[in-house]
Amino acid sequence: MASALAEYQAMLESGQGPDRTAFLLPYAELAEELAPCLEALEFVGRIVPLSSLPAPIQSVAA
Repeated sequence: MASALAEYQAMLESGQGPDRTAFLLPYAELAEELAPCLEALEFVGRIVPLSSLPAPIQSVAA
C-alpha cells in the first residue's frame, strides 16, 4: 500500500492530476482501503504542497 501511496503522491506533485478510478485498477485487492487514502492526499495537496510532506511510511514485516 505504501508504494501505491508514494506513486500517487508523486503523480500529484508532478501536476498530472491522476484519475483515481483508473489508478486503483491495478490495486483491486487494496482499492477499498486505498481509495480514502488517495482522497486524503488530494485534500491535503490542496492545502499544502505535497512535496513538503514526508514520504509515506514503508511497512516493515515483523
